[in-house]
Amino acid sequence: MSDRPTRFRRARVGASLMLSRMCRAPILAGLVSAAALLAGSSVAAGVVVTTQDERGRTITIDAPSRATPVGQYFRLLRNSVHGDEIESVTLRIVQQSAVARLCRSQRARACYRGGENATIIVGEGDPAEDAQTILHEYGHHVDATIRHRRGAELNGTPRWWGTRAMGLRKARGQVSSTYALGWTRSIGEIFAEDYAQMHIRGPYGIRWLPRPDESVFRAIRLDVTGRATGPPPRAARAELRRSGTWRNAAPRGIRRAR
Repeated sequence: MSDRPTRFRRARVGASLMLSRMCRAPILAGLVSAAALLAGSSVAAGVVVTTQDERGRTITIDAPSRATPVGQYFRLLRNSVHGDEIESVTLRIVQQSAVARLCRSQRARACYRGGENATIIVGEGDPAEDAQTILHEYGHHVDATIRHRRGAELNGTPRWWGTRAMGLRKARGQVSSTYALGWTRSIGEIFAEDYAQMHIRGPYGIRWLPRPDESVFRAIRLDVTGRATGPPPRAARAELRRSGTWRNAAPRGIRRAR
């Protein structure tokens, strides 16, 4: 665990759909140690908090209130399978009442917005129960930042694509790069589900397809980190919520409550 100080600064949320847009001249409010954050301490309301992973990559969380357990969210992201792409996304935790508006769905619990200011939006709650949802959305970010030519984006990662035989499945009409065949047949959603399963062995939303096994996890790890091995998935605490994806600058990976 890094002992580097964790910076936090006050954030200003705009009224437009440019999610988690920060003030161009943020006020440096002070320093909080990473050790204190990872112990579960809270931060002042309306701040953007950063810490580093074991390789010094910056992890950013936009926390809504003093009671937000940012340390638990940091642990989740630090322990996830990730590479440099973790520096290009912000985990934005918002009041539950704001999720539907920001994700443009009354049933949404979380969503991902790609692009220059990539953001995962999740309603404030129990980080342990929301872990699988957050990891699913982070899977969309991995997908969006690791590109390959074996199909239109979102298309997972290259080794994953081959291991899951996505090219053959697409040729047979079993899967699609869009939602034309439904949520469970979307290649982007299948990858995000597989990515989350690599960390948490919870309910699997793609019921027509066999659950991912170690060969699938190995492929993802190699694509993301260059390492083949990693810890086994842990048990889930919460039931999986389904999601959808929005193209272009709109939120992706909407997790909906059942």
